[in-house]
This record gives sequence, C-alpha cells and structure tokens, in this order.
Amino acid sequence: MILFGLKPSVENRPKEHEKSNVWKNLLSVLKMVVTPKMALLIPLFACLGFQSIFVNSMYNRQIDDRSNIALYMIVYTVVEVFSGFIHGWCIDRIGLYPMLILYILLGTSSLILGYFANLWQNSTFILLYILFSLTDSGFQTFVRLNCIRIMNSV
Repeated sequence: MILFGLKPSVENRPKEHEKSNVWKNLLSVLKMVVTPKMALLIPLFACLGFQSIFVNSMYNRQIDDRSNIALYMIVYTVVEVFSGFIHGWCIDRIGLYPMLILYILLGTSSLILGYFANLWQNSTFILLYILFSLTDSGFQTFVRLNCIRIMNSV
C-alpha cells in the first residue's frame, strides 16, 4: 500500500516557528562524512557509480538503432525508482536471503537475455533493461540494508 498524502505523527510534524538553517544542516552532513562508520559506505558508492557507468555503457554499445537508447534508459530509471519500495516490502515479508537468491536469478536471466537482445536487435532491450534495473535496485537495497546493520552493530 502506498502511503501518499498521509500526515506525519504529531511529534514528527515541523513546528511553525522552526526555521531550518541550511548551512547548519550542510555542516552536520559534512561532519558525518569523515566518521568511521561512513567509511563503510565508500565501497558501495564506488561500486554503484562504476556499475552505472560501465554496465549501462556496455549494454548501450550493443544497440544498433541508437534512436531508442533514450527510451531504454528512461525505462531503466523509472523501474529502478519505483521498485525500491517493492524490494523493501518483499525483504520484510519474505526475508533478506531469499530475496538475494531472487536477485541473483534476475541478474542471471538479464545476462542471458543480454546475449539474445544483442543477437536479435529488437524491442527485447526493453525487457533487458527492466530485468537489469530490477536486479540493480534489488542488490542496492540488499547492500544498503546490510550496511545499516553493520553500522548499527559498530
């Protein structure tokens, strides 16, 4: 169930007279960057950035009809944005490691489909980008949850 339009609880509602100081908030975030717990996230950010640039460019190079690349990237982005909530819900309901197995199966199927999409050069790339986006956002959700558990245990 999507919770759009619901009001926050009384204790989480912003006070009318409270004004947020942007510089104070920015400084508090910058102070967190140098803490040891945040150092655990550096490999995650490096991996995600490398993966987004490298893997997407590898798939995009396979496409002969370059006019559809924007469509494929839009499909990838929309699926990734909207599937994060679904991944979290499924992890809560099914469990972390069964979902990891599902992500591995989705990733394997996207690699196999990548071979056929390259061979056929048709709208199979849309399904490929959907599967690839589901796998990517699933692994990101999985890694983030494990990082949060590690940070809370330190």
